[in-house]
Amino acid sequence: MPRSSYDVVVVGAGAAGLAARRRLMAAGLDVLVLEARERIGGRAATMPTQIGISVDLGCEWLHHADRNPWAGIARKLGFAIDETLPDWGRRVAWHSGETAEQEWIAARAEFDERCERAAAGAGDLSAAALLPPGGRWNALLGAISTWANGTELERVSVKDRERYADSEFNWRVLEGYGALIAAYGARVPVRLGTAAKRIDHSGRAVIVTTTSGDIRARAAIITLPTDLIAAEAIRFVPALPEKIAAAAGLPLGIANKLFLALDGAADDLPQDPTSSDRPSEWRPATTSSSLMAGRSSPPITAASSPARSRRRGATAWLPSRWTSLRGFSAMASSRV
Repeated sequence: MPRSSYDVVVVGAGAAGLAARRRLMAAGLDVLVLEARERIGGRAATMPTQIGISVDLGCEWLHHADRNPWAGIARKLGFAIDETLPDWGRRVAWHSGETAEQEWIAARAEFDERCERAAAGAGDLSAAALLPPGGRWNALLGAISTWANGTELERVSVKDRERYADSEFNWRVLEGYGALIAAYGARVPVRLGTAAKRIDHSGRAVIVTTTSGDIRARAAIITLPTDLIAAEAIRFVPALPEKIAAAAGLPLGIANKLFLALDGAADDLPQDPTSSDRPSEWRPATTSSSLMAGRSSPPITAASSPARSRRRGATAWLPSRWTSLRGFSAMASSRV
């Protein structure tokens, strides 16, 4: 029969839960990690394909990689990191030319300056309120927000937006971000397939009610996504309304990914006009959809935010000489 008493119970075996467990173990504490899924990794999940290439169904970028602890962890575990910076800033030039690109750069800089000034004020407002009426680039600014912020500009606080310190270093783990998290947590004992339903912290001990019975601990650490906390997937006794409200104020968006494989030689891929060694990345100028070919692998990834794509549709362009597409994964939804 499984043990039912520990120093600490950690709920959730994503990156945060696994890191908490390792730190607590290093401090000599007796810790149990609970995970509702039948795998560890949370929103990081790498899936192999029949063509020998792995794809990330969830998160895939090491954002702020120059200061992101996972970059160092990846190297220590022997993972390869592609430090080639993504050419996200060139999408307008590819689609509409250099003149439009310069107009877009100026419009985005002006919008950023308006947000910065507004954030310095006493009150708060949505970033959408700072869009110029009828602005040519409003749709693109809004589309970018759906994947950069996880929601539309109407729901983005200008104060929170300014707190985001972007170093602009975005790298990739070639073996997969999900594979990295799984390797990091491989030696961490986790009770899989066990969902926590109730946290009773009314007494000296914390009692965690799960789908497999009750567990007692001196403390509990909850590392679930904010959406689950806000939806009260776990009930706290006594209730924690302030924490529930805080989680509701930080919702997660959904990014849809569609992975395709192209028949034909990789050499047929057109080259990125700004690089001599990397295939192109195509992005429509008015939506958040994308079509890209990885530097070191042949899969094509199309990604879009459902809130934006429902209104505008996802568009992709393929050279006419590619006549065969093989989908090796149905569309995957991941929280961002």
